[in-house]
Amino acid sequence: MSDSFCTPYVNPRTETLTFGGAARNGRIKTLGGMDEIIGSTIAKVVDSLLVEADKPSKRAKKR
Repeated sequence: MSDSFCTPYVNPRTETLTFGGAARNGRIKTLGGMDEIIGSTIAKVVDSLLVEADKPSKRAKKR
């Protein structure tokens, strides 16, 4: 299994090309750090789940 965060990355701040762990660290920093990434991910998942929960059930009887 490969880590897509480790693929070659051109840092938008420094315009340097990095690979591996340096690329992963650059992406994390650009995205605001792990706390920001986790918070953003949780918000997106919750929003998606709420949309799914509000859809009519496929098993519900049509009236």
